[in-house]
Amino acid sequence: MSIMLIRPPYVQTSCDQQFQEPLNLCYLTAVLRREGFDVTLVDAEFCDLTAEKILQRIADDSPALIGISLMSDGGLAGTLRIVEGIRQWAAPQAHVTVGGHFVTFNTEHLLRLSPGIDSAVLYEGENVIADLASRVLSRKGDWRETLGIVFVTNGDGAALHRTEKAPPITNLDLLPFPARDFLPKAIQLGLSPAILSSRGCSGRCSFCTIHDFVRQASGRPWRGRSPQNVLKEIMALVDNFHVGEIGFLDDDFIGTRTEGRQRAMAFADMLMRSGLDVIYNFECRPDMVDRDLFARLRDSGLRYVFLGVEAIGETALKAFNKGTTRQTACRALDILTEVGVEADVGFILYHPYATMDEVWEGYQFLKQYGQCDVHTALNRLFVVPGAPIRQRLQEAGRLMVTSGQTCLQAEDYDYADRRVGVLHAILQVAILPLFADWYNAIKEFRRLAAQRKFDPQPHQTDQRLAQLRDCIKGVDRVVERSFEEAFSYAMGSERSGLDMLQFSRRLRDQASDDVRLSAKSEVCDTCLTQREEDRRP
Repeated sequence: MSIMLIRPPYVQTSCDQQFQEPLNLCYLTAVLRREGFDVTLVDAEFCDLTAEKILQRIADDSPALIGISLMSDGGLAGTLRIVEGIRQWAAPQAHVTVGGHFVTFNTEHLLRLSPGIDSAVLYEGENVIADLASRVLSRKGDWRETLGIVFVTNGDGAALHRTEKAPPITNLDLLPFPARDFLPKAIQLGLSPAILSSRGCSGRCSFCTIHDFVRQASGRPWRGRSPQNVLKEIMALVDNFHVGEIGFLDDDFIGTRTEGRQRAMAFADMLMRSGLDVIYNFECRPDMVDRDLFARLRDSGLRYVFLGVEAIGETALKAFNKGTTRQTACRALDILTEVGVEADVGFILYHPYATMDEVWEGYQFLKQYGQCDVHTALNRLFVVPGAPIRQRLQEAGRLMVTSGQTCLQAEDYDYADRRVGVLHAILQVAILPLFADWYNAIKEFRRLAAQRKFDPQPHQTDQRLAQLRDCIKGVDRVVERSFEEAFSYAMGSERSGLDMLQFSRRLRDQASDDVRLSAKSEVCDTCLTQREEDRRP
């Protein structure tokens, strides 16, 4: 009797970036294998599988326990189709369990929507899945007595039962390293290995569920693995896969000003003493950037940081409950520049409370720090179920959805200033077509930069890196010009929808032409050019 863990197909949003190994399922796989279970890990993205192909895999393998990871509503349609197929023909007798952020905050709705699901795992799943598997496969006790699950108690879904919470994972070092079934494929695709060195975030942003998810699971909003344990995993990756770059997937790598800062400093020291020749990147909040710490991290191999600035205006900072200021963000970016660590800023220009003045202020900030690109110029607030801001908007009647809906799309709220919506709609048409090639160029730049130290012909690599950097900056300049033209248009008098569409298309064609000319002038003909088939009237 076997187990199959699945990451279903996800519907991509407009500016989705490159996927990574499904570390949540990789950890569950490692825990189950440690307990002696036979586990198959199936990933729709890495294996290029549709829901129908996954169902065929299920039918061929006949697993007794099937676990599906549902992290956001982007995977809801695929999950529903898979569960329906399991019950109809693929594996009718299998126990189907689901877990993830979306499941935890939408348990009741999901179980009523999909009666083929046997159980839902709440919060962190390592302790839960091992007990559930033992009960289902070995029949050692009733699976309904598993801690940390929810299930329907009768056929019509009228009653749900929640068992007591599973015991928290207090020491992350006790977990086995995640299974690396997909790492060879990831390396082949040019991706760096992903490591999760901590769980949670010290912030309490109103648009995010991470803080509540981790705090409810463990009693603490942020926990870090020991530096020794993280270094041991890096050594294993270097020894087994000969990697030279690591991507940390922590939501907040530093975590806290005391414990987290000390952990980060100790990690940098240990990595330098180890003699490992690796570079790495991570994500953190701007209020966690400290000059001495980040200089030490740079010396140990830190090359770039995703900095969750999100906003600089008072209205947005208050609405987001960010706990930072414009000065905090500027100080963090100035420190990163000073110590020589590249920054990639997370910023939310468009949100329900935004005014045109605030959007312009945010744009000027991004432009000042060279951070106005295709992604930041389009990034809008996504109101996820379970986030505090969603309840606030719902109570105010600002959500354009009916009660009970969970799949929120691009029109899920109105704007305090309707011109903000006009601006975003124009830019969706005008610059979104540039995203794929722009992001591919960034990935190629970072891949070459990571391999630079191992390159037998460094001069040629340096030339290519310079070309890619110039081309990326060329696109950023086009985005800035497009943004300013779109902003002026949106600030103007009322116009018809047809006039706005025609303007958007003209701006799109001009942006495409400008990018093509910029790429050609920089002798960079392999990226940053819009495909002809996209230039449709």
